[in-house]
Amino acid sequence: MDLEYEIELMRLLCRLAVVDGAAVPTEVNMIVRRARYHRIPEDLIAAQLAAMESGGDLPAPDIAILRTDIPLTRSNARNLLAIDGVLHDSEVLAFQRLDLALST
Repeated sequence: MDLEYEIELMRLLCRLAVVDGAAVPTEVNMIVRRARYHRIPEDLIAAQLAAMESGGDLPAPDIAILRTDIPLTRSNARNLLAIDGVLHDSEVLAFQRLDLALST
């Protein structure tokens, strides 16, 4: 995958991590490990984490870029939402919205 896709996927995962109110450490660890594995610059990772922690506005991911690998996007989203073992209604709704956005 190219870096542009990986950055957009990181943005998506960060937004999904906080959709239930706050990101838990397992979600944050998954996002950071994946971002570093794909060599996303540390300053971009740090900016996303800071926005997540402060409750600030997280940039919306570019859905068109995420559509370049829909199965991978869906798989990563599912994995993140399941990693803490609790699936909130807000997470289900967010995944449904993502699924719809990827399909249109």
